[in-house]
Amino acid sequence: MKKICILSPVKNEEDNIEAFIQAVKEEVSDEKGYCFEHILIDNCSTDSTREKIYKIIEENPHVGAIFNRRDFGSRSPVHALKSVEADAVILIAADFQEPIDLIKPFIRNWEDSNLIVGGIKESSSESISMFWIRSIYYKILHSISAVKPLKGYLGFALYDKRVIDEIKELNDSNPYLRGLPADLGFNIKELPYHQPLRKKGKSKAPFLVLFNVAINGMTSHSIAPIRLASILGLIASIISFLVGSCYFIYKVIYWNSFEVGVAPLIIFITLAFSLQILFMGLIGEYIAKINLEVIKRPLVVEERRLNFPVKTLFNPKS
Repeated sequence: MKKICILSPVKNEEDNIEAFIQAVKEEVSDEKGYCFEHILIDNCSTDSTREKIYKIIEENPHVGAIFNRRDFGSRSPVHALKSVEADAVILIAADFQEPIDLIKPFIRNWEDSNLIVGGIKESSSESISMFWIRSIYYKILHSISAVKPLKGYLGFALYDKRVIDEIKELNDSNPYLRGLPADLGFNIKELPYHQPLRKKGKSKAPFLVLFNVAINGMTSHSIAPIRLASILGLIASIISFLVGSCYFIYKVIYWNSFEVGVAPLIIFITLAFSLQILFMGLIGEYIAKINLEVIKRPLVVEERRLNFPVKTLFNPKS
């Protein structure tokens, strides 16, 4: 009998966690021929989520949990993927924004020899501006990356054991899960979905967290930004030299009648300064990523595990 692990990142989901666990259990209750475990990885919730997880595990012996010492962001799901042992792992968030009813299609397509079956967000009920910003970012990332991450793929997927084994071999201190399948050369069986609004609670991903994920994606899968800095720096240097030479020659010829004025000087200095700050920031991001790899801190530091590894699996009745 094949074992499937359902893995769910959690952060302050006191309003959703109980209903989510029950909804997943009901969804797989008629999947005969499989046994299931459901692992929650709590990213240091500050509400009553942990207390509710304790209660859930008492009532559902197929549920286990990993509690992190702090919020480790996008590193947490990768750590969890490296921690489980199963024939397949389904990564799905506990906020109901990734449709639970895709679990069965994931399994069916996995049985058709697809090593990764991924949900592809084609539309969303979120604000038009936020959806537009996300779409633009992924188009940029796709266009500048040597290995093309799949547009609309956010990590919500079923991963075969062979994929998990490859991820376990990675030694990346800050992996970008959304780009890993393409980077490792795996094809993704795409299942499109519409992302609904959260049923309860608020998003746990403020702007700075999303910005950090975006920068990590760019620096992990492309050297285009730093290459662009070099190219534009060279072009700006050539233009500066030519403009400066022209002004100097013109001033020598028409010394008494030609007044350069302050405006061109201010425009040139502010433009050059802004480009320098922008590209120094990009270079700094790459240096910071190198620093993380050199230090080699662990992906996640766990506070404790509860009922993990799971001793009693959920086995739908035949």
